[in-house]
Amino acid sequence: MNVIRVTGTYGFRDSSPEATMADMLRYDDGEMISFETFPIEGIRATKKFVAEVHANDFTPQRWSSFGLRAQLLRKEPGKAECTFPDMDSVQKFIHKS
Repeated sequence: MNVIRVTGTYGFRDSSPEATMADMLRYDDGEMISFETFPIEGIRATKKFVAEVHANDFTPQRWSSFGLRAQLLRKEPGKAECTFPDMDSVQKFIHKS
């Protein structure tokens, strides 16, 4: 299993990262473990996000093609659970309170 840190930005004019994350989680057979957003100082309508993903495959070039930076942190034994089958499940995880 690959432990990956994914970072990116999105703003009010961009689509939120849910659709892209859902596509990549399906493609790399992965699950999101954490997702945090942070304001970017001086830019009110844009946020930075950082996610930890566990994935059975890892295609950094594909993440990059979506404007996301994916960094392999380490490899661990075992398999990712892949509990994010669609955009709705990703959206619920990202916006949970």
